[in-house]
Amino acid sequence: MSALRVFSDFACPYCYLAKAMLTTLSKDFKVIPLWIPLELHPETPPSGLMLTKKYPGLDTLAFTRKINQKALPYGIHFCETTTMVNSGRAIRAAEFARDEGLFDPFHTALFEAVFCHNQNIGNPEVLRNIANQQGLDPETMDTAIDEGRFESRLRTAAIEAAERHIRITPTFVVPGMPPFAGLPAEKTLHNILKQASLL
Repeated sequence: MSALRVFSDFACPYCYLAKAMLTTLSKDFKVIPLWIPLELHPETPPSGLMLTKKYPGLDTLAFTRKINQKALPYGIHFCETTTMVNSGRAIRAAEFARDEGLFDPFHTALFEAVFCHNQNIGNPEVLRNIANQQGLDPETMDTAIDEGRFESRLRTAAIEAAERHIRITPTFVVPGMPPFAGLPAEKTLHNILKQASLL
């Protein structure tokens, strides 16, 4: 089991930034994070939901500028996103990719689809296209999802999140330390990785 577990959701822009930060910083510690799915808004319709409806008063352009300032050192660029996606099917697709040994590239591709290309990963056809591009069999993936192959795994993750009082993504969990909720500053993430590397 990885010494660093990260609870995340594909609908969360800070989770994408956290992944970019970890990709850069974890090389110094030889820590491979284990990404744990946590769908925060399953009530979001498959077609998505306008962010300004979910968060009245949100200035999506100002938010995009702010997060791109944080993202610049890590080589990613966010487009302006105005719609919250339903991440449920994508989460299950990522579990399929995990079983196929292609989790990391598929995980990254899903984040890129949402936050770099404004794609709706709640749309099964969009997911199938991404799966095909990443070397996965879309038909086998759909069958696995529709048969409920990953439901037990997701319930286990949800139970752990509830037991740890995790309600925010990303949340970083290292044994022996209290969970860290939210996007940490680089120095804080460096310390989290240092603690994980000692286990």
